Amino acid sequence: GEGIYTSADSGATWTQTSAPSGNWLSVASSADGTLLIAGQDRGGIYTSADSGATWTQTSAPSGRWISVASSADGTLIVASRWEEGIYTSADSGATWTQTSAPSGAWASVASSADGTLLVTLRLQGGIYTSADSGATWTQTSAPSGNWLSVASSADGTLLVAGQAGGGIYTSADSGATWTQTSAPSASGSWASVASSADGAHLVAGLWGERKGGIWAFSK
Repeated sequence: GEGIYTSADSGATWTQTSAPSGNWLSVASSADGTLLIAGQDRGGIYTSADSGATWTQTSAPSGRWISVASSADGTLIVASRWEEGIYTSADSGATWTQTSAPSGAWASVASSADGTLLVTLRLQGGIYTSADSGATWTQTSAPSGNWLSVASSADGTLLVAGQAGGGIYTSADSGATWTQTSAPSASGSWASVASSADGAHLVAGLWGERKGGIWAFSK
């Protein structure tokens, strides 16, 4: 395994942090970049309160931490643990609680800026949302599919989700209804999606042998 790198100049230069070597699967940041969160494959969740200068392993149990997300202030953290469930922390990672989300092959997680609206998806399953910071979960009307990636606007109204071997879907009502976008439905995988704070600009990464690339959408 390798380490975690940060850039303080919008990506022009990169520095390896003091995070231990490991198979890092997921990272997230508070809005100001002070609090960083990182999850390991068959390891723990680590946080940094100083933009990556120093790292501390949290009390989260060991597992395959596929995805992590944070509220804007870094207080609420949500994380998906492969085949185990969805966990949240309301104190920047100090303590963790397994939510009522059922066990399964959970992939990506996302959070609104205030940490109230959470969204997560299951590989070979559906998309779930929580309107109470993870206390309760509801399966949305999104079709069943190989969901890989999800992102949220700051207020949680606009959600975007990408499939493996499928397309990209959006919801303009916090997950109540979903619409397939014009993004190509290909044999590749929409492995990563992101949204601007207002949801007007979306970007997605397509992984595939012949049709890989980065796609952008603006409205």
